[in-house]
Amino acid sequence: PKKPVFKLNVFDKGMSVFYDWITFPPGNRFIVTGGMGGDVRVWDIRKRDMVSHLKEHSMAITGLALFEDDVHLVSCSRDKSFLCWELRTERRIASHIQRMGGV
Repeated sequence: PKKPVFKLNVFDKGMSVFYDWITFPPGNRFIVTGGMGGDVRVWDIRKRDMVSHLKEHSMAITGLALFEDDVHLVSCSRDKSFLCWELRTERRIASHIQRMGGV
């Protein structure tokens, strides 16, 4: 199995979380992480807290991209899907499933 590329000691929560994928968007307000179980989490750097927890992927996250507006996010997974999210409502607004090959 692939080893995590990042271990995040979640601020003052006292827990360790392992991630396959992490992105630091240009605005430096948020950090976005993707887990081996398919969870995507958005962290507010200023508040030092998780602000979104998105759980629609069924396998490990393979890529993340947060748009410059800090509102829209795209996540890719080993489950052969990519999802576009609207973070204010934490809702999926678009999706695509790749029938063959990885995403």
